[in-house]
Amino acid sequence: MAMLPLLLAPSSLGLHRSPLLRQSRAVQRCSATAPMRMVALDPLVSSDMSERFDLPLLSGLQGKAMLVEKEDIPTKAQVREAVPKHCFERDTAKSMMYAAISVAQSAAIFALARFIPMRRMFAPVWLAWAAATGTVWTGMWVVAHECGHGAFSDNRRLQDAVGYVLHSLLLVPYFSWQVSLTLTLTLTLTLTLTILNLTSS
Repeated sequence: MAMLPLLLAPSSLGLHRSPLLRQSRAVQRCSATAPMRMVALDPLVSSDMSERFDLPLLSGLQGKAMLVEKEDIPTKAQVREAVPKHCFERDTAKSMMYAAISVAQSAAIFALARFIPMRRMFAPVWLAWAAATGTVWTGMWVVAHECGHGAFSDNRRLQDAVGYVLHSLLLVPYFSWQVSLTLTLTLTLTLTLTILNLTSS
């Protein structure tokens, strides 16, 4: 384990002195008329990155995945058009089925715990049980999370009731989490729009 930082250190130190990073800083300092670039996938870059930046150990894409133009990134509307319409429809019956499955699995895993002796030699069994419980509770958290997002059902009261019960089982406050999540997503969107407006002007 102590060798891991030593193995990673040369590559990370090399990145700080990389000509690619120096080039990206130069692009940031250049005038607003220059095209905006960022790290992302760009299969359309025709020039060979290794010739432009003299980078060692490039992947099979020869560094083409490092630069992308702003217009290569799809808009939110384009992404929504690509997703099938049925993915945006809430199915209360299916959501309730997933919630019931999560609760049943959680009850089953707690019932299973009664059969595991509380002895030191059963510690590996308890570790396996803890991993299984975490997996089951992650599934329950996903269902509760969807309630917080408003994706569980069109019936708001049912959605909040299921979200409240599941969150309470997981010892997480539902309504305060829902408010903070909405606030976080709103501020993130505002920040993103502000950055996009600043870079496009």
